[in-house]
Amino acid sequence: MWDLELRQEAFKIWNMNRLLCIHFDRECNEVQQWYIQQVTTGRIVSSILRNQMEAWKDYRTNHAATMPKLNKLNEETEDVKWVNGIRNMSNRPIKLRDIYANLVIKKYTSIRLTDGQKNLRYNININGIFQKISKVIHHKGRNTLFRFFARCLPGINHQRMNCPIDSCRQSITDPYVHFFFQCNVTTSYAPAIVQIVNHLSFKKIHLWNIHATDLTTINKTEKVYPNLISIVMHQMWKIVCYNLFETDKETKPIPEMNTAIIQKELIDTINTAKWKLLKYLAYQSKIKSNNDDVLLKSVFNRSWQTPLKPLPIPHN
Repeated sequence: MWDLELRQEAFKIWNMNRLLCIHFDRECNEVQQWYIQQVTTGRIVSSILRNQMEAWKDYRTNHAATMPKLNKLNEETEDVKWVNGIRNMSNRPIKLRDIYANLVIKKYTSIRLTDGQKNLRYNININGIFQKISKVIHHKGRNTLFRFFARCLPGINHQRMNCPIDSCRQSITDPYVHFFFQCNVTTSYAPAIVQIVNHLSFKKIHLWNIHATDLTTINKTEKVYPNLISIVMHQMWKIVCYNLFETDKETKPIPEMNTAIIQKELIDTINTAKWKLLKYLAYQSKIKSNNDDVLLKSVFNRSWQTPLKPLPIPHN
């Protein structure tokens, strides 16, 4: 994740370093010669150049111990006109991305990761899981699961301090993992979720954690477990929203997480999938038993349908 302040500092260092390298190679143009003259005489009239020079000197000093190329620079004269710029192993000026990476590591001890990149630490195939989510039939559950892994659920991305729920108040590092798997509100439902999933699916789980939502480990022919997990995640999101955003908790009851609610949603989802399949089979049967005109119309409609006109040639 970008640190824009460090990114600006890295650009100052890179720009000054590039100027010194060009000067050392005797390839300066007139404007660059004017900048070098200010530096060598010590009479810098440009505040931008002064800031870049100071940033470059700090970078050279602070990173000399970790970069062999810079060790010898500490022994050189402080007169900048005799100092070559910092170069990489190819004897080219050090790249901006390398300067930025060094500044980030010095400040944060490691490269900063986005929430999506942090998911990789859980050994979850992020690219593959979106393909699995797209096959989920339960509409609301599919949207919730997609937004969970896409990190775009509303109202929680900014949560980085302590949990705002009164019954929790734990420190938050990843708001998505916290609110769905680590919050005191969530953990109170964990035994019920394990029981519900094991009761309604052939795929069993032992704990309620982020690995239970990893659909990439499921056989592609399995339909119940992905839809069941999406239903549970959507119900959990309703519980989280109630605790975070509901302003009328006295009159509105908290959403429940029980077998009856989840089972009803799952049965409705199975009935929806069954209805779609039966309609498809009935239409295919009609095509095969009818004349070639119907078949040709069907092929044409599949090839030329648009969102505004899904059936260019209406069925009789």
